[in-house]
Parts: sequence; structure tokens; C-alpha cells
Amino acid sequence: MAVTLNRRRAEAVGDALRLVGAAPVLRLEELDPQYAAVRAVAEALGEGPALVAAFLTALSTYRLAMRGEEYWACFARHLAGAGRVESVGGAVEAVKGFLRSCPGARVQLEAKVRRVERAAAAAGGILSALLRDPGRLAAVYGDLVGAVARALGQKPTAKTIVFAVKMAYYATRPPGARDPSPIRIPMPVDVRVACLTYSSAMVDAGSYREIVSRPEPAQEAWSIAAHVSGIPEIHLDTLAWLAGAAARDAPDPAGEIEALLTRAGAPREAARLAAELTVRSCRPRRATRRW
Repeated sequence: MAVTLNRRRAEAVGDALRLVGAAPVLRLEELDPQYAAVRAVAEALGEGPALVAAFLTALSTYRLAMRGEEYWACFARHLAGAGRVESVGGAVEAVKGFLRSCPGARVQLEAKVRRVERAAAAAGGILSALLRDPGRLAAVYGDLVGAVARALGQKPTAKTIVFAVKMAYYATRPPGARDPSPIRIPMPVDVRVACLTYSSAMVDAGSYREIVSRPEPAQEAWSIAAHVSGIPEIHLDTLAWLAGAAARDAPDPAGEIEALLTRAGAPREAARLAAELTVRSCRPRRATRRW
């Protein structure tokens, strides 16, 4: 079955997000275990070294042998105890040590290591500047993405590349931040995000796994939702990742997403957004249409 954008549904989700507003979505980032992991490294090593290490690690975050939350907790434990990181080369060695020690990275381990090395070699100048001054991320992320995409032979919109920018941003995001980031990147479409994209009917496909294989319509859908709501995709990604777990695994996805949003401070608007995100089951065999 073709994977196609449903613009009307993307606009409806964007409208519900607009009513929720940016502040609760930004608060969700502080409920993300990936944020907690990266910030723990930033507190131990400094934001610059944490940014470079998180960026390089995220580039190799595929075919994991454990859940994403567990993988990034493993990252935090290893990197926080790695000692001082004073150069890009030092960050590369710390990340390689993590990959070789964490059971979650064992699938295609050496390919992951080579990927980190190629990316660091291609973007070493930019990463070195960010290690010294992580506050420049918003000014140079486009150059960083371009250099890494060329080195890895991938599109700049590839899942791990845009995800790496998100994790680099997490290293520089202080707790309590409520201003949207100027960074504009497409949504990284993993299994959770694909599941939520399917359950919200922003994209039509035979199953959410088809969306993982062909993510461009999903990225366009979330771009529309970001435009309508005024909330950049870099922040919507956290909502989609956390809510996507509920859409995939929870007996009552809408109820769990509503509870998540309520915890983030959007009690009045939570029910509507949760409903818009769960108009059908993530699993096609139980699909029901209510829009």
C-alpha cells in the first residue's frame, strides 16, 4: 500500500497542538528519559563535550538490542564516568568505549564505530567549535548536518542525522527552558513516531512499519502540524516519541496520552489532542475510523 499524506488530518492535529501551546510541549522534554541522560553527561563533563558525545552517539542509534530509554541510561553511566573530554578526538574515544561496553550496541557494533569515526572526521571543525561554544548550535547545525550527511552518504533528513541534532540540543537545554528553539529540522521517524503518525491518521499506510520504511510523508505531516501550531518539530519530536509509546503499547492510548499531557500542564486541552492523536489503532487489524 502507498504511504500518503493526509493534509486535513495533519492540520487538525496542528490545530489541537496550537490550543495546547508550546509551554506544555516544552515541559514534556523534561519528562523524556533521553533528556535526563544527556543532561547528566552535561553536568559531569560540561555542555560542549556532552553535545559532541550525544551527537555522535545518536548517529549510531539504530538496530538497538535494548529499549531507547535503557540505551541512553547506559550512555549516561559510561560518559559521566569517562573523565575529562577536551577534544573531538577525546569525545570519539569516549563514545567508542561506550559502544563497545553497552550491550544495546552489540548489533553491527563495528559498523556503528566506523560511522562515528567518519562523521567526526568530516565535521571535526564544526564539532570542535561546538565543544568550545555549544551555544552556537543553532547557528551551525545546518552546516553540521550537511557535512555528516555527505560523509555517511545519506540524505540530510535521515532519521539518525536529525535525531543527532535533537540530542545535541538536549545537551544545551537548561531545565525550565520555555522558549522554542530556532533549530528547524524534520521529524526523526522511528517506530514510535511512525506509530503515532499512523494512529493520528496524518498519514495513510498499510501499517505503521511502512511509514518507518518511507518516512517522507510523515515528516511532511509533522511539518504541517508544526506550522499550524507554531511549535517547531524539534519539540514535537519529544511529544511524538513519548506519546508514540502509548499508541503502540498502552491498552488505553488516548487515556495515557491525556495523562502525559496533563502532567505537562495542559489539562483542559489534553483530551482533545489525545483524541486527535488516536483516531485509529496503531495496529491495522484493530483499526477503527472516527474522523
